Amino acid sequence: MQVFTRKAVKVLLVMALAVLLFTLATACNSNGDDPVATPTPSPVPTVTPDAGADAPASTPTPEPDVVEHTDPPRVIRIAAWYEETMGSAARYERPNPDEESDYEMAMQQYNNMRAVEERFNVRIQHVIGGAGDYETFAEEFFAGQLAGDPIGEIVMLPGHVTMTAYLAGHLTDIGTLQFPGSDLFGSRTHITATFEQNGSIWQVSNVDGGDVWGAAGLGVNNELVRRLGLQCPIELYESGQWTWAAMLDIMRVAAAQGYFGISGVINDIGNLMLTSNDGTMVTPDMNYGFAQPATMEALEFFSTMVEERLWRYDRYGVTPWDEDDDWWRSMTGYIEGDTVFFSLFLWVPDMAGVLGTFDFSVVPFPLGPSSTTPNTWAGGIPQRYVIPTGVEDPLLVLQVMEALFAWPGEDRWLVSEAVAGGVRGVMLTEEDTQRWVNIAANQRGSDVGFDVYQYRYVFANFLDDIFHGNRTIAESVEYNRGERQEMLDNTFR
Repeated sequence: MQVFTRKAVKVLLVMALAVLLFTLATACNSNGDDPVATPTPSPVPTVTPDAGADAPASTPTPEPDVVEHTDPPRVIRIAAWYEETMGSAARYERPNPDEESDYEMAMQQYNNMRAVEERFNVRIQHVIGGAGDYETFAEEFFAGQLAGDPIGEIVMLPGHVTMTAYLAGHLTDIGTLQFPGSDLFGSRTHITATFEQNGSIWQVSNVDGGDVWGAAGLGVNNELVRRLGLQCPIELYESGQWTWAAMLDIMRVAAAQGYFGISGVINDIGNLMLTSNDGTMVTPDMNYGFAQPATMEALEFFSTMVEERLWRYDRYGVTPWDEDDDWWRSMTGYIEGDTVFFSLFLWVPDMAGVLGTFDFSVVPFPLGPSSTTPNTWAGGIPQRYVIPTGVEDPLLVLQVMEALFAWPGEDRWLVSEAVAGGVRGVMLTEEDTQRWVNIAANQRGSDVGFDVYQYRYVFANFLDDIFHGNRTIAESVEYNRGERQEMLDNTFR
């Protein structure tokens, strides 16, 4: 097997970029007459170390204060509701060269973790709670806090749980844990704040170039575009003609031929529409925000989509799917092949069993008429890392976390390549990979509407009113104001 050194990989990446810029073929027409068998993910060179070398000679970490060693070493628990590795920074087991796509990088992460344990005289332990269910994990977290026994020194919490924990006073203010040489309080090269208020830091994450797994984009059914002779959304996007009007035209042409324009969970589609027009669900002073001009403009687009039955619903049922809480059926309905567009999350194709077999491309959701930014998706507080109150010596915990996240050293390109590598495992072309990475990078800052429990599910109420002709969108916005405002008041006042 050919061995690639790190220098060779850099050269290969540069060459691949040059080829990408030179090749102008569009995705909608790239797969000919065989849309399922032809597309395969772009090949990525397997990186293996030179013979006899387990890892690079050095694995730089931030220079912390000297830590007095204890015997036995202190255990630092990283708790989460599923098996995760802090962006691969915490390698609990020695990587297997037969299982790693980038063995050299995996060994760098593994050796860095071992060095961190030795340096700080700690042992890092992975704790999976909640039996794989984030709500059960949240219950365990709060039970531990109330009992004065945190479930971990570092805990990965979903965003809305982080908000609840913050309001309840269960999070350490990481902003008070400054130390000489800290990256968090310096350049933020390896670690950054993801929930920060007036100098207080309640949640942090590694710097990874964008939340590619949490990002939402717009999937395109390439086979249906070809079969119906539709305008290619990729070509429209690349030529600067990708707008709400262009998307609406394509959906209407598909609907006229018996197909749907778009599928997906209605809350996700509503979020894409609002964000692409710079609309928000909550006003800056924490009040009900659906009547704001940019938001209302997006909701008018939303209303048109529902009124004209462009959104994929159960034609044979009494109600739209979401009214029956059939979330997964809405999330994966596109695999039936009868819809042009679909809201897409990177993790869905694999779980839906269509990874590598469904011919699709991705584009950002088109920008609306009131948009002044490139943002096409938003989220709330992300699912990232907190230090619970009650943890012994939280300063040491932060130092350990910074050292773990610093595994790339000067080779920051490794992080970008690791992020893109994960996307390549889902996308069918390198062009789609790069578009998805850009979508992830263009997330708007936190929309509080995501962090208040059930607040954003009001889109299902809008859907019900419009679908059954009970109210106009403007009337529905006012009808739902009181209950949603109460949610905000109970949370923030």
